[in-house]
Amino acid sequence: MASSSLDLTLPEAAPELTTFGKYNWSNAAFYLYTLIPGVNLDDVAAGLQEEWYEDENDVPIIKIAQPEADFSGKTLSDVVAAHVAADKGIKAEKSKGRGSKGEIAVYPKAFVVVTKKEWKEDGGLLWVYVMDGKKGRGGKLDKYFFKFEDAYLLLSGVLFGDYTLNDAKERFDIEAQHSDEDDDEEEVTTEEEDDD
Repeated sequence: MASSSLDLTLPEAAPELTTFGKYNWSNAAFYLYTLIPGVNLDDVAAGLQEEWYEDENDVPIIKIAQPEADFSGKTLSDVVAAHVAADKGIKAEKSKGRGSKGEIAVYPKAFVVVTKKEWKEDGGLLWVYVMDGKKGRGGKLDKYFFKFEDAYLLLSGVLFGDYTLNDAKERFDIEAQHSDEDDDEEEVTTEEEDDD
């Protein structure tokens, strides 16, 4: 999948990413990082949200991470630390009523990392996220590779709440899709086997 020289080890948890529940995330964008030198992140961001803009959305669904997005020669743990520290673009509500504390501009619980120069190929895009529910207690992290062709459905589905972060893994994880195909192949029997 990704370059074998990359360290894709995740820290066990990032509890700091779970503290934004009272904010409105409806206009939040996912941050984009790279572990690969020489990748044009403007091109990656444009490719990942092409369908998003075709659907007449006027705010981006993915943005190049600020203040730093290029982690060439570093580890996935370094990217997680940067995402934890990144300004989430909070605009506080002035009213003291119930409900939202304000708007958040950066989706805190998930982001995308480029892991291959040919990022449109399988293993080129890694989704890192905080697991939902009991699995995610304490900010436990998980990751998986997803297909470039699935980017729109993954990003918009998570943002709009069509999928929980855990449900999205079941649907978009390339390795899970391949193991499902392997299971289907094993279940195929020939007429001779049925006669036994």
